[in-house]
Amino acid sequence: MRAWLLLFVGLNLSALEVPARATAHQVAVWRVPEAPAATLTFDGLRRASFAVGGGCEIRHAPRRPGLQSWVLTAADGRILGQGQVEVAPGDGGPVRVVKRRLALPDGTPFLALGPNLAWMEGDDPLPGFRRAFERLARHGGTHARVWLCSWSLGLGEDLDPRRAAQVDAVLAEARARHLRLTLVLENHTDLRRQPGWSAVPLTPAIARRLDVAVARWGADDTVLAWELGNELDLAEANPHALDRWLIAAAARVRAQDPDRRPVISSWCGPGWATSSAPLDWFGVHPYVHEFTEVDEGFRAPSRDALREFEEAAHQDRLWWAMEGGYQGQHDHNPGNDLDHEGLLLRQQLWAGFCLGLAPAMTWWWDTHLDARNLWPLYGALGKIAERLTWQDQALQQVAPNPQGPVRVLGWASPTQALLWPQVRADTWYRALVKQQPRSGLAQRQPVRLGGFRPGQGYAWERWQPVDGSPGPVTTLNADAQGVVTLTLEPGTVDEVWVLRLTDAELK
Repeated sequence: MRAWLLLFVGLNLSALEVPARATAHQVAVWRVPEAPAATLTFDGLRRASFAVGGGCEIRHAPRRPGLQSWVLTAADGRILGQGQVEVAPGDGGPVRVVKRRLALPDGTPFLALGPNLAWMEGDDPLPGFRRAFERLARHGGTHARVWLCSWSLGLGEDLDPRRAAQVDAVLAEARARHLRLTLVLENHTDLRRQPGWSAVPLTPAIARRLDVAVARWGADDTVLAWELGNELDLAEANPHALDRWLIAAAARVRAQDPDRRPVISSWCGPGWATSSAPLDWFGVHPYVHEFTEVDEGFRAPSRDALREFEEAAHQDRLWWAMEGGYQGQHDHNPGNDLDHEGLLLRQQLWAGFCLGLAPAMTWWWDTHLDARNLWPLYGALGKIAERLTWQDQALQQVAPNPQGPVRVLGWASPTQALLWPQVRADTWYRALVKQQPRSGLAQRQPVRLGGFRPGQGYAWERWQPVDGSPGPVTTLNADAQGVVTLTLEPGTVDEVWVLRLTDAELK
């Protein structure tokens, strides 16, 4: 290891704590007990501190291996310390959006598989999160959404250090299982209790919470994204005022996050489609409203729960179905009670995967996903998705066909495809409310898809999305126009297709 050089100015040498070594993409810590605030400049990146007792702490993840220089600067410009540290190579990095997909900085795809865990009951939420993380990771999950709210992990007006330590512990538990988390920094329930919360400039309380969150957890790659707020349209009815607030909040977060993690927000209603906020993606919440006290005109559209996904796909912006399921109460949800096998969950997962930024995220992780042991649905999707070569630069989402008995969704390029032929009549409403059998189509349905290599041979794999088991494999050729014709057999309701150039064609 190269020599580690240090120079301290105006501080007790023994008081300042700095890392003896570091690894790329892993958090290293600088502690400054004698200064209330400081800024770390590390190889050109600037990271702010957060208060700890009478001093401050800075957490930073180096991004490049080799001998790197650092400088600690006080608020008045004084240099508190400087030196160099040898950074060992390491894997990882913050997640980015690349061509409507999530990926690591080196291009490795990241498939975000998981539910909303939101919050855990009790004064210590850690055991609940640990249990959920264990189950999610065991079944191939990679991601969850967690709220910093007043009744669980929220920092509050006083920036509660006990709650901040709990967030540290939750992130550590997720990191140990190779999971990433979207942190929901604000929510409509808490904000409605704060008159004038949507003012611009940001209120001091909100600004402080944003600053502390980014300073304390912004270097941790366990954090996939910053969600500025959950369903903020329920707390601010004026869309223009909400957009102004989102613009200001996003700017504040980005100014302090040198890693440029995605900054997002979510909506309860359709306002996301016209928002002018410069977000990395828009969180959509496509709930089924059949069992709520709303009129027929509001309930009927969600009887085909995938219709909203198709409508969202026509928007010229990135979106992710970050909540979904049957709308209801924690202890009273007739939709969950009917859906023993997770039909809606499975269909929303696949629709989000095919049409949005990532698979849809269910809300009812404990009373539905966990209670019915539906966790394996994540592993099945992940296993089938691995059949694609995601580094394929030509790979893109298949536009949903507007008509026909089968909606064909998926991803395709000239050399490969993953397709979900979903029978439009096979809805949760027909199966669970009308109690009609999931019978599929009465006759064979040809599915024609273009864009493949003319005259080339392809292996056609059929997979079961329920458990990820493979089915028969046949070979076919694209015609002279690059069109392949696949056939959905009568009675088929759960099937996913993978097309890959045959070994002979690859040679």
